[in-house]
Formats: sequence, structure tokens, C-alpha cells
Amino acid sequence: MSDARWRPVDAAELPQWRKAAAGHLRAVRRTAGEVGYDRAVDDALARAITADGGLAPEHAVWRVTAADTATGWVWLIRRPDVVVVADLAVPDAAAAAVAEKLPDAIRDLDRNALSFSVFRGDPVSAALRAPHDKLIASHQQIDVAGVPPAEGLTLRPMTPAHYADFARFSADHYARELLAAGAAPSLAAAESAARESFARLLPDGLDTRGHWMWTAFAGDAAVGMLWIEMQPERAFIFNIEVGPAHRRKGHATQILRAGAEQTRIAGRGTLALNVWGHNTGAKRLYDAAGYLTTDQVFRRDLPKRPRRKPAGA
Repeated sequence: MSDARWRPVDAAELPQWRKAAAGHLRAVRRTAGEVGYDRAVDDALARAITADGGLAPEHAVWRVTAADTATGWVWLIRRPDVVVVADLAVPDAAAAAVAEKLPDAIRDLDRNALSFSVFRGDPVSAALRAPHDKLIASHQQIDVAGVPPAEGLTLRPMTPAHYADFARFSADHYARELLAAGAAPSLAAAESAARESFARLLPDGLDTRGHWMWTAFAGDAAVGMLWIEMQPERAFIFNIEVGPAHRRKGHATQILRAGAEQTRIAGRGTLALNVWGHNTGAKRLYDAAGYLTTDQVFRRDLPKRPRRKPAGA
């Protein structure tokens, strides 16, 4: 299907696209084994549509055609320095042709980078990946029913004094991780994004509803911390940390096990997390603990197009 082409959708097609995108995104995540995705899908689609039913300005939706027959959709989101492929819903046979042409289309949107997710078991999203794409992050999860109990480590609710240290450290650490992952163009941008993220996630600090924070103790020694949000269908780890003096002693594995126990107590069956692509040590830890990778986010920097010379130059 080398003749794959696309055109922007018109307003009359948006309801059809929104319904199709919701169904496709849920199906892809279900195949990948991901739990707790419905809210994220609904929220993303809601942000794409304005109050009057139009498409939000940072979003682009294209109808894919081949041999003059409609075959699917491409949904893109413009970010300051990158275009995110939010959904690619085409037949398997069209995936390679669309993936080949997509970079040029993205440069037409005045961006020189694209970002996309590759879902476990999905050949269409896998067709987007090229050998030199940079891995930004992986999404992983585990069924907590089979996780053994922690040994030699307990979790205690974080105190206000510990929270003050945690908040300061976590914001700085998250900013550095954003920069290292290539998810922010500068340290200043990373620090701003980190502050905005923490303000959004923890508006009431330690008392924010649904967010549980603990200090991890081995005996009487505080060795680390854990921050989990109890979401409707799963629990999600936002931060796990072991103090520098206590690393390489197995504490991280035991904190994960203790977090799984808290997840069971809260009535959730799945514990999920994201790990940065450059943090290979953490990825090995989660793999060894039995976490399943359901999807991965990649970024590709595109060659800049040469500036066109003015007429008569």
C-alpha cells in the first residue's frame, strides 16, 4: 500500500473519529496487557475537542486513504519542540507506508522531532520505529497477587518533616531526569515542567487525596521512600528512592514488594510505573522483579529542511 495519503478531517468527521480513536486506543492497550488506561484515553480525547465541538489548535487529525479508499486515521499533537503521534489507526498493510511518509508531514507542521509509543503486540505502532530512535521511557506493570511479602523492611507514613525533604529532592531529581531523557530542551524548561507537575499532582501536599507516601525503614534506619497514587483501576508508582548510603543492598526490591502489599490492601490488582529510557539500572530492577513492559515511548529528531532562498536571491 505504497500510495497511502492523508488529508485533514473536516468538522463533520470529528464525532466519527473520536469514537473510532477511543475504541482503537482501548483495543491496543488491552492487547498490550495494560491496566487502567480508560481514564487516560478519555482525558486525552476530551482535550482534543473544543467547547464548540471543533478540534483544539494544537491537535491535527488526518484521514488516511489508499487507492481513494479511506483506511484509517492519524492523530497528532503539537508540543513546543515535538509532534506526538497520539494514535495511528490503519490496517497492518498500510503501516509501513504511513510510517515512511509521516516524518515529512510532521516537518510540514514546523517541528523537527516526533514522539510515539510502541505497544506490545501491535504491529502498526511497531512500524513507526526506526533503528536510531531514542527510547524515552517504558511503561511497566505487575499483577500484585503473585508478589512475595517484603523481608526486613517496613513502610511508615511519611511525616511532614520528611515530606518537605522529599518534595524538594523529588522536584530537582525529576527535572534532571526530564533533561537527561531529552523530554525538555533546557534545564530551565525541565525545572518549570517539574514544578508544574508536582503542583498538579500534589495540590494539597502530603494530604492530597489518593496519594500515599511512605518512608521505608530497615530496622530503625530510614533507607528510602515510596510515593503511590491509588487510581480507580490500579496503583501507580510516581517515585521510589533509596538513599545513596543504602543502595545495592536489596532495599529497592523490598520497597517494591512492600508497595505491592499496600496495593493489595487498597483493593487494586495492578501496580504500574514508568521508567526513563536512560535509567537502565532501574529497568533491570523492574524486569527482575517481574514487571511487564506494555509500551515504550520513542523520540526521533528529524533533519531540518534547508531554508528556502527568497525569490531573486
